Amino acid sequence: MSWDKASERGSVLWMRFMIASLRLCGMSVARAFSEPAILYFYLSGRRARAASRAYLRRVASYPEGKRALGGEPNAWTSWMHFRAFGHSILDRTCFWAGMSDRFQVNFPERAEFNRLESEKRGVLLLGAHLGSIDVLRVLVKNKSKPVNILMFPGPARKLNAVLKSIDPDFDFRAIPVETGSIQFILELKACIDRGEFVAVLGDRAELSSEKRITKSRFLGADASFTLGPLWIAHLLECPVYLLFALNRGRDSYEVCLEPFAERILLDRKHREQQLQAWLERYVRRLEAHCLSTPLQWFNFYDFWRSDETLPSRASTARSDEQAAALTPSSRAGRA
Repeated sequence: MSWDKASERGSVLWMRFMIASLRLCGMSVARAFSEPAILYFYLSGRRARAASRAYLRRVASYPEGKRALGGEPNAWTSWMHFRAFGHSILDRTCFWAGMSDRFQVNFPERAEFNRLESEKRGVLLLGAHLGSIDVLRVLVKNKSKPVNILMFPGPARKLNAVLKSIDPDFDFRAIPVETGSIQFILELKACIDRGEFVAVLGDRAELSSEKRITKSRFLGADASFTLGPLWIAHLLECPVYLLFALNRGRDSYEVCLEPFAERILLDRKHREQQLQAWLERYVRRLEAHCLSTPLQWFNFYDFWRSDETLPSRASTARSDEQAAALTPSSRAGRA
């Protein structure tokens, strides 16, 4: 099992443990309990440690990244990277356990977000495994506009069960990605048509039902990214915003909301080139945030691995045709 899938499962188990600790003992004890657990994962995760060190070295190869790290990365820097991840899961649990009041959330673009929330049209929020997207729980005030998060099928079902156990009326829903099926796209389209938020994390190649994997230059080397979220944005025909919630110290977060596209429109003839251009724009923004807050990016596996099997265009043609049938513009074009 790769770390990207294992960490998702571990996040759910961690949340259950933290919920019990918070309910029985309170926040201070939960924080104390988290330290030996994080240390265990750090000491036992040889591949994760190596991936962390490799990522931090890439960050340090940039002057701004080296300044953000405070110098050349070492074992201590990697340990702090693991601690940041462990503490983010604890914060995540607090957001869901009704303890969000303890956090100070700085949101410079709150007025724009409130405008999006008040409108009846749906919005796609494109994020990454950077900071904690669960801060959305605090931001969304209008309970009639839920947030739907696209996730792997196993963790999605487990996370839904965990969240229901915390708050039976929770207004977030994890929608599972079913490989080889367009059912989840139909669900997302229904969410957008109802005027809801849809959140997608775009920095993992595995999160692509159509296996649309390509390469992009990221922190000095080619890395595999999925075109899936951008293709989904095209199908949903809705505004797209980048959203990153970054930890700025104990119990403090800053939310960055950036307009990305009023709508991602692709034409059949230049579709691949257009998708690549949108991806490059996304990767540049992700890279900038990683260089300014390097310990906040939580992908503890060989992100730059060179053994990805990139699909041919023919292998995705059929699913593209099926998915294209979902969009009004496509149907109009065939009429």
